[in-house]
Amino acid sequence: MHTEPITDVEVYRATLAACVQAESSNQTKLAKVLRAWVDGSPFHGCPTCDGRAPWRNEPPCKTCNGDGFVPDAEF
Repeated sequence: MHTEPITDVEVYRATLAACVQAESSNQTKLAKVLRAWVDGSPFHGCPTCDGRAPWRNEPPCKTCNGDGFVPDAEF
């Protein structure tokens, strides 16, 4: 399957959230398509927080600003 990479951060964030939801709901066909877009995009998991959400009253990660991912250029 050939897909165009997602280069917009907001679109990537929404696609990643939809992919995670589809995977956890056993919607395998949808998850496969969304995962191809996510994996083919120029973003990767944050090396500092490893995508972990901050605890209550904890400031967001300084590397990814709480997104859990960073563009390849910052990696």
